[in-house]
Amino acid sequence: MKHIVHVLTYVLLVPVILIISCGDDDETPLLVEAGFTVSDSSIVEGQEVTFTDASTGEPTSWEWTFEGGDPSTSTVRNPRVTYVTPGVFSIKLTASNGENAGTIEKEEFIEVIASVKAGFEVDDSLIVVGQEVTFTDTSTGGPTSWEWSFEGGDPLSSNDQNPKVTYATPGVYPVQLTASNDRLADREEKEELIRVFLPVEAGFTADKATIVEDEQITFTDNSQGDPSAWFWTFEGGTPSTSPDPNPTVTYTTAGTYRVSLSASNDASSDIEEKDLFITVKEKVEAQFEANELSINSGDEITFTDLSAGTPSSWQWTFPGGTPSTSTVSNPSVIYSTPGIYEVSLTASNEFDSDTETKSRYIVVSTVPVEGLIAYYPFNGNGTDSGNMGFDGILSGGVAPAMDRDNNAGGSLNFDGTDDYVEAPNDLDNTMSDGATFTAWIYLPEATGENLGILSNFNGQGDVSTGAECTPLAKIGFNFLVLPDLGLRMTYGTNADRFNGRRSPANSFETNTWYHVAGTWDGTTKSNAAFNLYINGIASDDQDFSSRVTGVCDEFVESDSPFYYGTASCAAGLCAPFKGRIDDLRIYDRALTRSEILALIQFD
Repeated sequence: MKHIVHVLTYVLLVPVILIISCGDDDETPLLVEAGFTVSDSSIVEGQEVTFTDASTGEPTSWEWTFEGGDPSTSTVRNPRVTYVTPGVFSIKLTASNGENAGTIEKEEFIEVIASVKAGFEVDDSLIVVGQEVTFTDTSTGGPTSWEWSFEGGDPLSSNDQNPKVTYATPGVYPVQLTASNDRLADREEKEELIRVFLPVEAGFTADKATIVEDEQITFTDNSQGDPSAWFWTFEGGTPSTSPDPNPTVTYTTAGTYRVSLSASNDASSDIEEKDLFITVKEKVEAQFEANELSINSGDEITFTDLSAGTPSSWQWTFPGGTPSTSTVSNPSVIYSTPGIYEVSLTASNEFDSDTETKSRYIVVSTVPVEGLIAYYPFNGNGTDSGNMGFDGILSGGVAPAMDRDNNAGGSLNFDGTDDYVEAPNDLDNTMSDGATFTAWIYLPEATGENLGILSNFNGQGDVSTGAECTPLAKIGFNFLVLPDLGLRMTYGTNADRFNGRRSPANSFETNTWYHVAGTWDGTTKSNAAFNLYINGIASDDQDFSSRVTGVCDEFVESDSPFYYGTASCAAGLCAPFKGRIDDLRIYDRALTRSEILALIQFD
């Protein structure tokens, strides 16, 4: 270091003049020689240094300059200075006593050394067993040596600046680093820094792999490696995805489906996929039909299995039938005793089974089968269950409804607007000797309108020829409920000419099932040819005729279809029925009251 000292030099005046006075002599000013000491000239950044004035000459003021220091200048005698930046710095002091001054400057006097601050980073702190980790030293202060400690690692310690370490055992481990140079050292410790996991290997099972539609499957995760997150995909399932470890899934549609599982922990993940893993079979739904629903004692009925879901076995029960049980798919059964019988079918395959029971399904009686042209059970459709096959077609808003035995879909409901059932026009081709119409009806309200139960009246017939009794004229039957809740049956011809009978007004109450029947004995001139029955009781105390002149002497086959749930008028379809109709029968002869009572008993 360089020390520069300035000394005040006196100039002597020659010649010297001695002045002698009478007073005291003046004092000579002292020379100032600047100087100082320091508490420590080699420090660590951020350390404070105390400077102590050591000047001579009795100075009374000081001017300090501290290169790199804080403060950078001072006028106090013994200042304190902090150095925050590493380096080598100069100090300058000028001391003065008012008359004289001295300056000292010490270059490169204060050495500030950078402090060591240990620090490090890791390329991956979430790893699987066997994985190598690289540690990177980020220490500051110019360390020249490093001491690492790796609990659970291989190696357990290292003196490399940037070591590589492998972990073989699952767990949570700390890491320590001591960084140092020839003067300073510092330690950094990070607890629970390295988390070592087993590698995930996805896997799963299901409680069953083959099911039927709408059945559930529970899946169980059996992945290795302690996964903490799961993502399932279920083709064809509900839900189609799940984050649960052991989800339950419903399959509603037959087919074969894939399942996949992605399992993961914080360090690894894996996917297991199983194609064609889940097989969903069509659900068995037992269904059947009989070729006859109403027979005489001793007749045979053939039952046909219509079950869905490909059943492979059948268990039939036939109360009142012979045989009383069967295991064939389409059995034939003889009924010998009059009665109304249910039929039950349980259809099964190796995965599912279902049972359908139809109560009051088979009617076995001595009730008239002779002359039966058509029989419509109206079990949600217009199928003719008689022998002739005069099936009807549903039009408009006709809908299945509860029947009188509370069987869902056992009757048809007509909404009173434009819906009806239409049957073929050749249904009446054997009625020349008489006719009978029977049905069960249910009126939900009194509408004050005509309500057509049945009609084959040719409402659009040709009246221009005057040929009143030809198929081209308006010919046919109307069987309906009157606005005053009476029942009527008529046979009509040209220009709305008709004969018939009616029951008294208010023959019906609402929300009640009634059996109604109308018969015609094969003549048309007399109203006495018609009879009406409500619940088997004769109810035809009034004639109902209009413009009877010209009514045909004998039956003429109409070319109009039969309509159920409406009637025909001169202008076309009219009198839409509002309510329910069930078990409609048509005969080609006039039944007796006892036969009608038998129908009521067994229908």
